[in-house]
Amino acid sequence: MQKSRTLYLHSFKQTINVSAKKFCFLLLSLVLFASGCKDRPDELQDTIYSAEDNAQAETHFFSAFDVIYDVVSTDGKLMKAESTLLPSGATVTYEDTTFSDGDGISLIVDFGELGDKVPKGILCQDGRYRAGKIHITAETKFIDPKFKVDVRIDLADNYFTGNGSEMFQLIGKTTITRSGLTAIKVDMTDATLLTGDFSLTWESHRIIELVSDNGPGIWGDIYQVTGEAKGKNRFGEEYSVEITEPLIKKLELGCALTFVKGELTVTSTQDSDHIIKINYNPYDDEACDLFAEADIRGRKTIFRVK
Repeated sequence: MQKSRTLYLHSFKQTINVSAKKFCFLLLSLVLFASGCKDRPDELQDTIYSAEDNAQAETHFFSAFDVIYDVVSTDGKLMKAESTLLPSGATVTYEDTTFSDGDGISLIVDFGELGDKVPKGILCQDGRYRAGKIHITAETKFIDPKFKVDVRIDLADNYFTGNGSEMFQLIGKTTITRSGLTAIKVDMTDATLLTGDFSLTWESHRIIELVSDNGPGIWGDIYQVTGEAKGKNRFGEEYSVEITEPLIKKLELGCALTFVKGELTVTSTQDSDHIIKINYNPYDDEACDLFAEADIRGRKTIFRVK
């Protein structure tokens, strides 16, 4: 039987009326974590926070990839058309415009400064707000079998992504190479996501394969992601990630913010018995609802990807 969002929301509302003594225990069993529970069992701390922190890093770093891939696959100097994801307020500035000099072409994608009023940043077609700069260097054109792109986001670039109210700063390096006719290899290293309260570090090695092509650019496309990752959660605890069922990303309004399907496991580096399974399609409907399910030793709970 298909799971019911209505049942989940009704259950959550009921917890509001329980006694203060039971509140922390019930909330822990319903959501991925609760800031009011100071005495969380040590055996769950690694997996609970690592799972949510990985989902957050995964979502935001791949939103940066979406922009990068859209630019390099559609820009006139690299392909044949204009970008379809960037808003009119974003600018693309070339520092090197020719491949003939042997060092490829380089450009900067600039979303402007982060504002101090909501919404902060500028709204992109995928529904995400962005601010700051991304540096891109391409050694060859997109259609070249030896296609390679290096991407850099420094601290000074002040690159932010989020919902316009809650924004997260990203730092890191990405290398994109072709691994097949419809697939590319994406290596993200030295990646850090900064929030107002903590920082997350992340590294991933993924194969991204086109499932459905909607023409030039990535808007309207569907692709799948396989591979592995590792990182440190907000407490500095290390974890590893393995995708056990390909993550599916739909580049359409409402869906592009995160994955609509796919499963992965998050394992604590300190103790390999501490494993959490994440399902991006908890209601079996591939809905664009940002909900995911965490399975911690048979205890399942729904959480919302930030």
